[in-house]
Amino acid sequence: MIVSGALGRPSRGDWLLLETLRRVFVRCRCGHEWEEPELDAEFFDANFAYPDRTWPDTDEALKALGYTGEFAGIYFS
Repeated sequence: MIVSGALGRPSRGDWLLLETLRRVFVRCRCGHEWEEPELDAEFFDANFAYPDRTWPDTDEALKALGYTGEFAGIYFS
């Protein structure tokens, strides 16, 4: 179970997992992001595919994916 430090409660799993520089980060819809030491780069590589698209920078990617905080508290099914 992942609990957002910003929300202070578990979420229903609407998370963005990012791997950069061999470190894994979790970002929730509210825009809160943190490094997750329990998820290492080897686990990430073994369980997730390569991205199917790219963006010019991180801000554009977060905006396109809906992880800038604008959708805080909203769940998509």
